Amino acid sequence: MGLLPRFVTWFVDEKYDSYCATFPPPEAYPVKVLVITCSPMKEGSASIEMVNYFLSEYKKVRPQDVVEVLDLTAGELPPFSAAHAAVKYSTWGASKEPPVELKDDWEYTTALIERLITYDKFIFGVSMWNMTFPHTLKLFFDHIIQPHLVQPPACQCFVPTPPR
Repeated sequence: MGLLPRFVTWFVDEKYDSYCATFPPPEAYPVKVLVITCSPMKEGSASIEMVNYFLSEYKKVRPQDVVEVLDLTAGELPPFSAAHAAVKYSTWGASKEPPVELKDDWEYTTALIERLITYDKFIFGVSMWNMTFPHTLKLFFDHIIQPHLVQPPACQCFVPTPPR
């Protein structure tokens, strides 16, 4: 047995089961799982192979879960431009609506965030690319890390300071 099957078997059989012991039994409720991949190499990608193997084992443990895949290299992510940055900061203050001229640039980001908050679990299949992670993952984070949109309202751990 290779290293990957041994690790996945250990994780699914031991760590995952002990973690899940604190929740209702798996058959009690299905959860929505989003698998996020971002390998620039489609064929022969070790990270995609690992994700596929992990999912095959995961589905044995939780067959009722709904699993969807988001491939960040599919070309759907628009650039996070200066306009995106400007609208991000413009919505942090009293106004929650972006300026009219920036509204189109903001719609993709808010739609992506609204989609993501419908999932219960996230699995990231991330390859190492040039000793770091692929640029599409950074672009994805640029879009979704919007503290004023994704933090619970009661959370006071981040208080934005408007740009000068």
